[in-house]
Amino acid sequence: MENKQLLVAEDLSAVGDLSLTVATPILQCQNIPVAVLPTSVLSTQSEGFGTPAILPTENWIKSTFDHWSKEQLDFSGILIGYFNNQVVGQELLHFIENHSLDLVVIDPAFADDGAFYPGLDDNHLTTIRELLQHATVTTPNLTEAKFLTGLTELDNSYESLSKLLLAMKKLIHPNGNVVITDIVFENKHGCVYEQDGEVTFCSYPQLPGHFYGSGDVFSALLTSFLWHGKDFHQAVKKTTKLTFNALMETATSHRERRYGINLSRLLQLLILENEGENYEN
Repeated sequence: MENKQLLVAEDLSAVGDLSLTVATPILQCQNIPVAVLPTSVLSTQSEGFGTPAILPTENWIKSTFDHWSKEQLDFSGILIGYFNNQVVGQELLHFIENHSLDLVVIDPAFADDGAFYPGLDDNHLTTIRELLQHATVTTPNLTEAKFLTGLTELDNSYESLSKLLLAMKKLIHPNGNVVITDIVFENKHGCVYEQDGEVTFCSYPQLPGHFYGSGDVFSALLTSFLWHGKDFHQAVKKTTKLTFNALMETATSHRERRYGINLSRLLQLLILENEGENYEN
């Protein structure tokens, strides 16, 4: 069992702390065996630096999956984040269908602030919806949840969020869980999910400005806690708290926001916990 790995499929940016460059250390510092699959290689992230140079990886991914299959490598989970190529999406779908995975976390990662990320459009939704059918957990932001369900006119009221969660639940595995991020309510920023049939809001004070890579940090943290067997409700609460801590650290630094999330303090806290020290007291 010790040879079973978590596959992390996200883009790799040469510049910027987001996607694979944040997910990998978050997972590895908690002793999670990680297999890294770059869905594309970019000179920078797709926002904030103009148009990046992109190295497609779909042919390499197919060859990689063939090699892993030949070597009979074991996987028990997958975290899927940003990809910008539908061929890659189909390869990931085939991988999921051909493996018995206990944990399938899908961060749709295709839109924000009411708009698609550069280079993506409605055609991307079809592939995401196919992947979501296998998701045990999905972490769309508010924009992505609205686009995926078609409920684009909903507001942030309790009734609307309840309807949105229900619609998202219909898109995923029958026993799966949905947590919608980037929810702003009464000057607080956080996420919503369903607990015991009720909409639960987990939040912290709203911070000004945009944080590139915050969703990547959130999905990686949530995946790590679920991998280690934490209850979904407790995992979401802990993930929200630690993501907020990382955003606070980023907000108080002098680094430009487009370079992503400052992970130094977060990783220290995770390592302390892994060594048996309770940093939450």
